[in-house]
Order: sequence, then C-alpha cells, then structure tokens
Amino acid sequence: MRYWWVNQNQTYRHEVPGNYLWSPKLKKNGAKNPYYGKRPANPS
Repeated sequence: MRYWWVNQNQTYRHEVPGNYLWSPKLKKNGAKNPYYGKRPANPS
C-alpha cells in the first residue's frame, strides 16, 4: 500500500468533493516553488 501525504489548507473544501489536489504555481511572493517540478504526474 502506498500513501501520498498532502497538507491542505484553503483549498481543502474544493479538493475533496472534486477528488483532486491543487497547488498554486507561485508562492505569495511570486517566487516558484522548486519542489513542484519534482512531483510525479501519477504517484500510484
């Protein structure tokens, strides 16, 4: 069994009913998050 851990905050109420995960491309200060490009497309 595999697990995918995600800390959700403001988007939780939209993600769960829609059955998806969402994350903004940029941080609040406009900078890119270097970890976003390293996520697998399908972690299954």
